[in-house]
Amino acid sequence: MNPVVCGLAVLGILSSAGCMESPPPADARASTDAPRLRREGPWLVDPLGRVVLVHGMNLIWKTAPHVPPDTPAGFTAADARWLAQHGFNGARIGTLWAGVMPREAGEVDPAYLEQWDRVVRLLAAQRIWMLFDFHQDQMSPQFQGEGLPPPQFGFPFNYFTPQVSELFDKLWAERGPVWDGFRDAWTAVAARWKDQPYHMGYDLLNEPWSGQEWPSCIFPPAVGCPDADRDEIQPFMEHGLAGVRRADPHNLVWFEPQLLSGGTGAPTGFVPVAGEFRYRYTPRAAGGPTEIFVPLAVHYPKGYRVEVQGARVVSAADAPALLLENLAGAAEVSVALAPL
Repeated sequence: MNPVVCGLAVLGILSSAGCMESPPPADARASTDAPRLRREGPWLVDPLGRVVLVHGMNLIWKTAPHVPPDTPAGFTAADARWLAQHGFNGARIGTLWAGVMPREAGEVDPAYLEQWDRVVRLLAAQRIWMLFDFHQDQMSPQFQGEGLPPPQFGFPFNYFTPQVSELFDKLWAERGPVWDGFRDAWTAVAARWKDQPYHMGYDLLNEPWSGQEWPSCIFPPAVGCPDADRDEIQPFMEHGLAGVRRADPHNLVWFEPQLLSGGTGAPTGFVPVAGEFRYRYTPRAAGGPTEIFVPLAVHYPKGYRVEVQGARVVSAADAPALLLENLAGAAEVSVALAPL
């Protein structure tokens, strides 16, 4: 495996908490029981409810065409086997925005998704969990980075230059065709892989930069700059989230806070996403209705709409406690709430 392919930064966040006994299917995509991770409290759990610790790597091709070729210098079936044999059970897949839309906002390149699908199928065949990532470093090749469609110093110090900070400030403030391109690119990615086995979600944007207020993110220490997360980065992320949800109502979506909060213990400024309640669970063989608390005053002041599969609602409309009666024979129940 060529180390340039992966940028191979170890994400030391995993090691499977339990392995399936059966061998992986020859074509993992054809599996009707597509295993996917979901969140349960602070944990990632598999379809059997087991906690999964992910030990994996970044799989990012940082130069055009932003996808590894099927060669020894790129990524092959032998590389996927090597990862599994050496205990890696996760990969962050760099489906870059600049690759999904290489020419202009709104114009998706289906050939790019097809090229990545080859890698995705190889990893799924080895039971490697995948996080789809709009990776970026310093936004643009203009600043020795990558990630966004194109708009001279050295990585990572370009983040601290006025030019890169100004570009991020413009991105957070744009709220127009660029944002819509970001949303639509995520819709294309989610539509392609929403049913993909060994799915662990979508990382909407790697290492977002706060912009020209970055000094306030590190001084004073341990305070951070929650305003940047809440007022600039989160609205952009929610626009991308809306794009994912147009195609995929179920898989996890990840927001990254501003870069300088990583590993510092500084608080982030993210607030709950209004209406973004989606949950899946395995009903027990015996027991009463499932009860879900609904924060009406905070997120659903005008009431809420419920979409449910595998159960039926038995509580009154807009009740503060949503009661679900699980249907006989349902292997899984999925619930989605949306504000009225």
